[in-house]
Amino acid sequence: MRILSRTLLILQNSQSQQVLFSVHTRNIHHTMPLVVPGVNNVKGDKNEWLNKLAGKTITEETSDVTSFAKRDLPEPHRILNPGDMKTMDHKPDRLNVHLDESGTVHDVSFG
Repeated sequence: MRILSRTLLILQNSQSQQVLFSVHTRNIHHTMPLVVPGVNNVKGDKNEWLNKLAGKTITEETSDVTSFAKRDLPEPHRILNPGDMKTMDHKPDRLNVHLDESGTVHDVSFG
């Protein structure tokens, strides 16, 4: 990324005031995190977890065709019911499980 910075120079003499602009460029290196599918998110992706959980209820102990055990969810995770208050902190590895009014999973997200 190249950033331009300007320096304003004012020269005064007995007859006039002159304004000179001097333009300087400098390189600023900005590092972005490496994003490689399947490497940074070791717990799986949204579609994988949505396929496992969609239409199921979350239970404390047992997993079967209609339910999924809370202990089998990756850490960190949180279960979100409709209308629940939630923190707005972003944790890319946290699985958010969104339930509908009947308590079944209708969506998942990471963050």
